[in-house]
Amino acid sequence: MSSAGTVADMIVRVRNNQNLIGKQKRYFEIMKTYSKTGLNKKLEWNSLSDEERAFLIAKLEQNLKSERKKDWIAVGISILVTGMIILLLAALFRWVFM
Repeated sequence: MSSAGTVADMIVRVRNNQNLIGKQKRYFEIMKTYSKTGLNKKLEWNSLSDEERAFLIAKLEQNLKSERKKDWIAVGISILVTGMIILLLAALFRWVFM
């Protein structure tokens, strides 16, 4: 796991794995443990197999992508609201001073 290429290779291997149901069960066990401990226990991380680590990394990357998507949606909504406020102020200004 010293280089990014090996992590990517492990992620591909895990995604292509036919025994994914067992891995998902193990993932939920890992996430329960890490949600209680805060992901800072090196001993637990080191006790995982390479495939379990890769599966956990893939899930965390997937969660990060969905968070980024939510952030962009929030930015788009805020831009729309700001534009509507500016248009309303311009209409009010025109109505008051014309």
